[in-house]
Amino acid sequence: MGYAGEAMNELHGTDVFTEDNRTSSGYGFSELTRDMGRDLRKSKARIKSNLVLQEVAEELENAKATHAPMNGHHEGYAVILEELDELWAECKSNTHAKNTPEAERPALREAKRQRMRKEAIQVAAMAIRFIEDVCDK
Repeated sequence: MGYAGEAMNELHGTDVFTEDNRTSSGYGFSELTRDMGRDLRKSKARIKSNLVLQEVAEELENAKATHAPMNGHHEGYAVILEELDELWAECKSNTHAKNTPEAERPALREAKRQRMRKEAIQVAAMAIRFIEDVCDK
């Protein structure tokens, strides 16, 4: 067993690696690192999702502080449709004019992504508000 195997055994307090460099559960080092990588990717995705949900919650609270509750499903649908139309307008917009220099285009595309993101968060917030104001009454 090499230095890495001994270090893992010491860290975990168990016999992680056997003489053939496999864990007692049948995993080899490559399977172990693959699983660790997958878990890390899941954690990063979970963190990003939580940040997006936090932004949606903040948008929802701002809307509640600014506007009265939705009076019914027709009004709720109209509010969601308005936000969706704003998102669609951003989706359809050009990121640059034909004469825009190539060096400026990435910044313009990023600005468009940020505007679309903002509108999508508003759509999500209004969908939640619809659920709370109309469906859960």
